[in-house]
Amino acid sequence: MESGRDNLRVLLCTSETSDLPMIAAALSMSREVFELRVAHGYSESELEFQNGTYDVVILDVEMGERRALRLLDRYSAEAEAKPIIAMLSDPNDELEHEAIQLGAIDLLIRDEAQPGRIERAVRHAVERGRLRHSSVFPPRRSVIVERSAAKQRRDALIESLPAAFENGEIVLHYQPKVRTSDERLIGAEALMRWTSEVHGVVSPMEFVPLLEETGLVNEAGAWAIAEGARQARLFRERGLDLRIAVNVSARQFMHTDLAGLVAKAID
Repeated sequence: MESGRDNLRVLLCTSETSDLPMIAAALSMSREVFELRVAHGYSESELEFQNGTYDVVILDVEMGERRALRLLDRYSAEAEAKPIIAMLSDPNDELEHEAIQLGAIDLLIRDEAQPGRIERAVRHAVERGRLRHSSVFPPRRSVIVERSAAKQRRDALIESLPAAFENGEIVLHYQPKVRTSDERLIGAEALMRWTSEVHGVVSPMEFVPLLEETGLVNEAGAWAIAEGARQARLFRERGLDLRIAVNVSARQFMHTDLAGLVAKAID
């Protein structure tokens, strides 16, 4: 990509050679003009973090046996920190949560990220970076201000939840289950994930309680059961006899015909 003063600079930190053409192809779809640089491996990535100037960083958090998490932790806390998008090879509930906790503003899963999804993630990260640096905060923020901001976000998430299912923003990721005795893949756990066009990646720890609170958990649970069953059928068609575990709410036992829902889904 051409270099220019007004170009948006993106740093890709990875040890996977296939990442560069994937990210470059995605960014070429954008109306923005991006200048993409790649840092190969942990040591080169650390140097670029220290010395480079970038608008967005895409960081392979599994790089260097997950030592890349140290880079995320160290540089996301700086006053002039740039938005960092964490990238993983496969869905991993624990690693995804840790990356978000350490400061990543979005997540990309290699095998699931389409070019449009990658381009949106980078564009949204740029916009959030601009907002961060154009905002002026008072030196001390009162408890009332903190509570008000939290309530505003909570209300905004509740308003966005119904459309999130309709628009396909909420999907299931499948965490493999492996039998330790022979290391055989025997199943998968379906984990609900939300990547919002407006809010970015929303942690399950944040939106699942809102599903419970609003009563949408019954509809969400029914959708997850049906979607999990559909995926199980696809696995079988491909020669994989896997059991899919779907988490359900206690409210579904009390307020829905759970057995009927499951029977209909697997029929």
